[in-house]
Amino acid sequence: MTRLNHLLAASAAVFAIASIAGAAQAGDKEISRQVSFGGSCVKCELSGRNLSGARIIGANFSGATLVGAILRDAKFHASVFAGADLTKADLSDAAMTGANFSGANLTSARLRSTEANGVSFGNGSIRADRGPGGLKITNITLPSGYSTGLGGQPRRVAFKWGKGRVKYAGFLAADNVDVYLVQARQGDLLNAQLERVRVERASLRVVNSKDNRVLTPTAPGDPQRGWAGPVPESGEYRVEVVRRGAYCDPPATYQVTISLD
Repeated sequence: MTRLNHLLAASAAVFAIASIAGAAQAGDKEISRQVSFGGSCVKCELSGRNLSGARIIGANFSGATLVGAILRDAKFHASVFAGADLTKADLSDAAMTGANFSGANLTSARLRSTEANGVSFGNGSIRADRGPGGLKITNITLPSGYSTGLGGQPRRVAFKWGKGRVKYAGFLAADNVDVYLVQARQGDLLNAQLERVRVERASLRVVNSKDNRVLTPTAPGDPQRGWAGPVPESGEYRVEVVRRGAYCDPPATYQVTISLD
């Protein structure tokens, strides 16, 4: 008999409706709709159970196994699912308020039309709240290794003889932009090429620092991969490597080659 069955049989305070206990003890995976769950069910085995429409209020399901569980239209309020395994669980149309899914495994889980308000995911590093347009991620704390490549500080490009060619390697995370500052005179030929990264993960642009105007390259080629041409006036120019893709995607590593002639 599973731990859940013992809990259900032992106390109606854990699961308020006695019929649930009978169904669980019988091994029936179909649990009546509109039931209320409370109390503690730490590390319970609930894989494959049908909990559609359940109201889960103030319950502790830490470490529980709910692989393939059906939780459509369920209501989660102030409940804890920390470290729970919800692989392939169906949470479509569920509503969550103040629930804690820190460290939970939601691989291949269905979350279509799910509403959330004050819900924590990903070891508490991700928080989602309900907004006017639906569910929105309101805070993300990135783990180590996902910091800005240049720490948010522009890097001044130094050529050995005032002109020449240099290469830099870097990485970008979240929605960061790495900035390389180039001092040039009117008519100098500036060439900046982005390498070793797919265009859907990062792109390059050149900006006149004086007026923040993005310059159009005069040489042929993919403008997102490189820029080449004479600079229109003397001054400072920014070679910017821009992170693309989803905010939570892994960092994008790249190499940029900058030359001035």
